[in-house]
Amino acid sequence: MRTSARRNRADRSGGIAVGQGVAAVLAAAGLLVTGMTAAHADTAPTAPTATTAGSETDTPSLVTGLSEEAAGTGSAADAARGHLKAKKSRYHIADTSAKDLSAVSTDSRGGKETVRLQQKYKGVDVLGGQYVVRMTKKDGKRTVTGTSGNYFTELKLDSVSPKVSEKTAIERAIGAVTSQLGGAPLHAPAKGEKLDSTPLTG
Repeated sequence: MRTSARRNRADRSGGIAVGQGVAAVLAAAGLLVTGMTAAHADTAPTAPTATTAGSETDTPSLVTGLSEEAAGTGSAADAARGHLKAKKSRYHIADTSAKDLSAVSTDSRGGKETVRLQQKYKGVDVLGGQYVVRMTKKDGKRTVTGTSGNYFTELKLDSVSPKVSEKTAIERAIGAVTSQLGGAPLHAPAKGEKLDSTPLTG
């Protein structure tokens, strides 16, 4: 009984040591596999430090803490679109071509580049659908540092042609403006004049 107890204690202590060794080996193997997968699947050497999910879209509204290489040659807009294409699993943007993501502006100063891209759907600008890619450029090399904005992944429309008459559109516009004003005048009357009660027209 004593011998068995000693063996059991030895086995348990040995088991802990062996278990830790196996865990360490598995962890190292896991890191190696992860590193190999990342090297083949994505071009990013590092993961973002913070990602904020977008509202009613699969595209994150904010990604920070990036240090990912982008194309050093070509325009900043092309490099930005290339980054979004290479990271499709993160951004979920199906078409990153200039047709669906047109460059609105590129701000380059102090070694930093900020590219603003406009989302289009069937050739029409998507209201509020703009995505920004921030990069640094030094010695001919670009590095993406973060992204932000809105890109809507759930757009599914048969047509983008207007489906209301001009009369209906004007009525709705007047109703919306009247509601926003809350009955207030469009401008303050001059001293001594009365408020103009003329209704809005379109």
